[in-house]
Amino acid sequence: FPVTKVEVSKRVKVKLPIDLDDDEMEDLLSEIGDYVVTSMLDYLGDGRSPVNGDQFEKLNSKYANRSKGGDRTANMELNGDLLDALDFEIKDGELFVGFFDDDQAIKAYGHQTGMKGHPWLAGVTPKRKLVPGASEDFDDRIMDGIDSIIEDFIDGRED
Repeated sequence: FPVTKVEVSKRVKVKLPIDLDDDEMEDLLSEIGDYVVTSMLDYLGDGRSPVNGDQFEKLNSKYANRSKGGDRTANMELNGDLLDALDFEIKDGELFVGFFDDDQAIKAYGHQTGMKGHPWLAGVTPKRKLVPGASEDFDDRIMDGIDSIIEDFIDGRED
């Protein structure tokens, strides 16, 4: 699970059926990837972490008034670039979800780490878990949705 200044992503652990051919695996991982990205956008749009479902700490009033028309929801939506960069990749039969664009990964890294290494924001800005850490998964609702997609896929193959 890379959390670096050039990539912030998580390998999504899924229990796939063992008898999938390459095309089926690619299709199923793509469907799961689309679902996870969409779910993450829903959580983030509500100012919640897709890792644990908790609300992010509200933005301070001064910043919210200056930059977001007074909206204090920390929804990662300032110009839209960060959320537009949220994507998934399939590498060697594994699914990764996160921020792969260098310009946006640095922003995601900042939010994920509380602006670690930033000259004046480090320790001032709260950490906001955008992607799970190495020993974490996504919120239970997202993980349950992944399980449902796999079950529906298996049921569809049996028909």
